[in-house]
Order: sequence, then structure tokens, then C-alpha cells
Amino acid sequence: MEEKTIFHVHSYRCKHASQEQEEEYIKKAIELGATKIVFTDHAPFPGNPFLNRMSIKELPEYVTVLQGLKEKYVGILEIKIGLEIEFVPTYREYYQALLDKWDMDILLLGEHFSLLPDGRYTFEMSEKKSGSESISKWDDCWYGNGTISGSSASGSDFSAYEKVECGNGCNF
Repeated sequence: MEEKTIFHVHSYRCKHASQEQEEEYIKKAIELGATKIVFTDHAPFPGNPFLNRMSIKELPEYVTVLQGLKEKYVGILEIKIGLEIEFVPTYREYYQALLDKWDMDILLLGEHFSLLPDGRYTFEMSEKKSGSESISKWDDCWYGNGTISGSSASGSDFSAYEKVECGNGCNF
């Protein structure tokens, strides 16, 4: 069977996705013939400095709901639980704690902000900080001069951000 992955799915907790429950996304993924679905809602941050993401108090429910669905759909659809994180080097230990405490399958780097000289973050990318420069800085910080490519750890290629319409209004 050919592997078909629906990658980078947000839940209603991120405050800008569909209000459908996670199981609706799973049912639609099965209907579309997917073999795997990867939930990567925006990670919560201590003190909630960034908007449009779940709060820290919602994280236990997010994980519990998805773990339950993972068990319910075992053998039918592989479900991965993860979070989309920001390039914020000062949160490196927090990111490791998310992996360890919540047993995340994946942390996906999704850079939405640029660090300003005064320590604040902005949505705008400056001319001096291109996306590739940011990824290079992330590699140096997290992986020690590693690289981020379009392949998984197993070496298989993947494509992300495939948009799929769910019959009930949920969007992938």
C-alpha cells in the first residue's frame, strides 16, 4: 500500500482553524485514503507571549484526546501527535521538555516571528533575516550545524501543507 500522509493539521485550539473535533479530521483522512495523519497544533508558550495558539492549560487535553484516538484507530490510520514551534532559542529547554513530558512524536519548526533588537517579536521578516538564514541559525542552535531537508528521519520524502477540505467545514 502506498503511504499517503496528511501533514501539519491544526485543531480548534490554535484559535484560527476549523472548530471541528480531531476525530472529524481523522474520518476525513481515512475517507481520502490516507495512511497517516500528523497533528501539529501551535505549541503553547509560558506566559502566552504569542497569540493564535492553544494555552498551556489546553495542552493536556490536546494530548489526551489524540492519544485516545491513536488507540481507537490503531491498524486503520497512523496518528502522530506533535506541536508547531517557533524559532526562539531561549525556549530550547522548554521544547525538550515538551518532547519528554508529553511524549510528542514531532516538533515542527514554523517560523512566524522575527526577533527585534529590543527583544520583542514581530510577524515581519526583515531584509537582513531571510528564511534560509533563520533555518541556518535554527540548525546551529538545535542540531549543531545540521540541516533541515524535505525528508523524514527514515529518509522518505514528504510534502507538507496539502490543503484538504472536510465535508463538515474542517480544513487540512
